[in-house]
Amino acid sequence: LDKKQMVLTGVPGVGKSRYTTILMDSEHFLKDKTEMVQFHANYSYEDFIGSETLTSVGGATTVTTRRGVFLDFIQKAKNDPGNKYLFIIDELNRGNIAEIFGETILTLDRGYSVRLTKEIEGIISLEIPDNVYILGTMNTSDRNIAFLDLAIRRRFAFINLFPNYDFLSEMVVFESIDLGNVLKIINQRILETLGDPELLLGQSYFIPNDKDANYAWTIESFKNQFNFVLLPTLREYSFNDANA
Repeated sequence: LDKKQMVLTGVPGVGKSRYTTILMDSEHFLKDKTEMVQFHANYSYEDFIGSETLTSVGGATTVTTRRGVFLDFIQKAKNDPGNKYLFIIDELNRGNIAEIFGETILTLDRGYSVRLTKEIEGIISLEIPDNVYILGTMNTSDRNIAFLDLAIRRRFAFINLFPNYDFLSEMVVFESIDLGNVLKIINQRILETLGDPELLLGQSYFIPNDKDANYAWTIESFKNQFNFVLLPTLREYSFNDANA
């Protein structure tokens, strides 16, 4: 709330999506005043801020403009200053941030206003109002992504989440096995073999999907999770390492 913009980072399975979901419906934010987008290689400025489109009216083709999701969200927040608005960017570092934000990246420093390169639905400038908060998530184990632009890093607070072994030990049941200790041993071996802390596994790999069953695994469901989710992930991590 103080910084207004933060990024949750961590390896797969540490609970980034869970924290995001909790925040979307918390005492601070109302669910109907939140918006979520997911960045990817083809996500563009036109999707985010706005674009020109061709419209056919009476047989004649005219050029109109269309707001992108972020510009539309900002306009809604400006018209409702009494409520907090939360904008979530999942997989923040998968998109070309400089291209997606364009000239509007300066507005992440609150109090700045920039003139848009093109007028969009009568809007000629952009400024992020004080009641807008931005939350991003980053998967630190993804090797197909570039490092974040320093301009983004300076404007966001970064919170790194770590595997929660205690939750598995205390809450998740599978026979008489301490799953927190199991995950800890697996992660120790990942570090010893691959030497990369960004390839550790989060606790979600050992949390059953049916959480209504008091976080209890059946033998069959745990076997499927281990053989068809956990092991393929470890094989992927060690794909280029014949000794792993």
